[in-house]
Amino acid sequence: MDSKRGQFFILAAVLIASLVFSLSIAKNVLIGSEKPEDFYLIGEQLDRELKAVLDYDLITGEDKVSDFINDSMDYFRRTKPYTEVVFMYYQNGNFTIENYANSSINVSGFVPCMVGCEISVGGKYGKPVVSSRLINLAINGQNFEYNLSKGSKSYIVLMRTVNREIYFDVKE
Repeated sequence: MDSKRGQFFILAAVLIASLVFSLSIAKNVLIGSEKPEDFYLIGEQLDRELKAVLDYDLITGEDKVSDFINDSMDYFRRTKPYTEVVFMYYQNGNFTIENYANSSINVSGFVPCMVGCEISVGGKYGKPVVSSRLINLAINGQNFEYNLSKGSKSYIVLMRTVNREIYFDVKE
């Protein structure tokens, strides 16, 4: 009987020791920063305003899109320097891309090119004008596909890096 009692105490000691050991071991923990709420609000505001400017240009025949984009980017440079923006809009049969991101983007799928052809929109402020119905973009390792035949006439991609985390917001 004494040997069974001794086995019970040894087993209890092992269990308690393993419990204490497991509680004292460091665990892998992912510490993420909070998503920047104003980032998504900015995307909604830009999308609404860009569509209004495009509608205004369509009605009046003026070209205020460039002024709007330049004013918006002046604001971003002053108030949100870590926010990168790519404006894309379809106007007068042309799909225009204005890249205000730090990295270049690859564009493929437009008519004047052979199958599989890509152009690179250089880092900040490149502006090619292309015509097509299907546009593919690669931005910071993320792929986006836009079908212009759906009728949407503007797209905005916003990017912000916070503590080595990259946030994307895409507005159609």
